[in-house]
Amino acid sequence: MLSPKEFPGKKLFSLLKDSGYEGFCLAEIPESPEPERFLRYYKALFDACSK
Repeated sequence: MLSPKEFPGKKLFSLLKDSGYEGFCLAEIPESPEPERFLRYYKALFDACSK
């Protein structure tokens, strides 16, 4: 899995934050056998990238 430093969308999150965007972001990702764990990971990744 990617670390927050490797995540390619960091620039996108910076632009969204700077513009005041408060909507949703979607990810096209494969199904996971552990969806709750997977979503917690992506939430943490998105939170780290949006700081």
